[in-house]
Amino acid sequence: MNYRSIRSLCQIAVLATAAFLSQGCQILGVVAGKTSTTVIMPAYTGFAGQSVGVMVVTDPGTRTDFPRIQLDVSENLYNKMKVAQGMKAEELRDTKFPREAAPDAIYAFQRNYPQMEWEPIANVAPKFNVTRLIYVEVDSLTLHPDNVAELYRGNVTGRVQVIEVSGGTAKSAYSNRITATFPDDPNSPGVLNANSRDIYSHTLDSFSTKILEYFISHEAPANAQ
Repeated sequence: MNYRSIRSLCQIAVLATAAFLSQGCQILGVVAGKTSTTVIMPAYTGFAGQSVGVMVVTDPGTRTDFPRIQLDVSENLYNKMKVAQGMKAEELRDTKFPREAAPDAIYAFQRNYPQMEWEPIANVAPKFNVTRLIYVEVDSLTLHPDNVAELYRGNVTGRVQVIEVSGGTAKSAYSNRITATFPDDPNSPGVLNANSRDIYSHTLDSFSTKILEYFISHEAPANAQ
């Protein structure tokens, strides 16, 4: 399984998905264009044969600034996982993505039961009737470096957990911090003549791609060797 294959199917999926996902495919294409013989193995391998949902949470301030962020992150990651499964990722063999635990369904639950935000995720996860819940906490999202309005450079930080559910009880089986930046050029403070919508979508796409890389084997970029 590698991102060159993911890119091909992702381009097909664009025809039937929203503009946000199409921008995500463009980012995957950038990754896919880098060739390497080094394969990075997944950090977590417990999705095969399981049912999966994605839940994203963030603080009220971030939700005020970016009202769609929870749904956008969850849809982006959820769709990437389905694309990877379609390209025969071994780690997602026989994995199910139930409609009742799709991103919009879980997001609707969050909106209908806001009090659940304060409950431990181990108490909430069994309510979605999945055996694996990918739980993403977004800590911060900025679109301008050091609040310089003329420059654009997105940065998002957070944490991803995999909650395993069995017999009505849940536990955290994997956890990792994650940071993504777009454009990802450490030598540049940012770019001019961009717009917030593009930087937002590309930054979240990079974020979900990094999460996906924890879960499926993938080729390392040539410059990472």
